[in-house]
Amino acid sequence: MPKLILFAACEKPLIGADNTLSLINVLHSIRVFQSDQDVPPTIAPSRHWHVVAMWKQEAGDQSETRFQQRLTITDPVGDVRLQVLTEFEFTKPYHRTINQIEGFPGQPVGDYLLQVSLRDMKQSDSWVEGGSFPLSIESHQRETQKPTSSPSSTTH
Repeated sequence: MPKLILFAACEKPLIGADNTLSLINVLHSIRVFQSDQDVPPTIAPSRHWHVVAMWKQEAGDQSETRFQQRLTITDPVGDVRLQVLTEFEFTKPYHRTINQIEGFPGQPVGDYLLQVSLRDMKQSDSWVEGGSFPLSIESHQRETQKPTSSPSSTTH
């Protein structure tokens, strides 16, 4: 079974001309802002981020074997908020998956858990956990601007 060698959430992954991978702004926490106590905090739906996994083919893994990766995001109360399935097979000794995620729930705040599992497509029910990555959602009160005195007008 392939071995997970990298699993992280980041703002942006970059693939170089030589196929190298760089992760820009690895995420460990996300701040959500609220302007009013009665309005739950949210992140704009247009904000996107990525989850990157890199697998290493182990001795005994056959190159034509199809694998399925499962990415889950579980909230602080244990509810799975997202599940993404990705199929692949090795064409080289290493394989990476990059999942783009749109937005993030603002409630509940707390510690979320990203988990990645893998299975051989021939063995449909036997998932093997590869790893996990914690991601904290923090709520912050948006500061309101205090009115300032009227600006003076000048003429030139």
